Amino acid sequence: MERNHYELNDGITVEKLKEVGFKDSGWMRNIQEPKVSYRQPLIDEIELYIEINTDTLDFDENENIFVLDDTFGQAYFPFYNENTNIEFAIKVKRDYNRRMDALVEEGIFTKVNEKVKKKTK
Repeated sequence: MERNHYELNDGITVEKLKEVGFKDSGWMRNIQEPKVSYRQPLIDEIELYIEINTDTLDFDENENIFVLDDTFGQAYFPFYNENTNIEFAIKVKRDYNRRMDALVEEGIFTKVNEKVKKKTK
């Protein structure tokens, strides 16, 4: 199963991000950069983190979205493997897509397919 890909909608404000659950500060707690972050549990100890700089509102899913294994304090690497057949990783991707699609419905993100994403870089 592939994970879906997303872009931040144009015109998003910090206030709108906070309305849907983003909180002040990032998960990395870098106080030099003003950020908002969004944290949602996926499955077991796997969590979704989204972090956005509030000065720029720049967004790149490869730099601003993290799927972490909190047990080990690191990225959950099977999530990033597009060709994995690990049943647990497939469940994580399915829940990730569901959570991100909810943010699409809130007007925060737009879902894009991989072909479109590669053309825009």
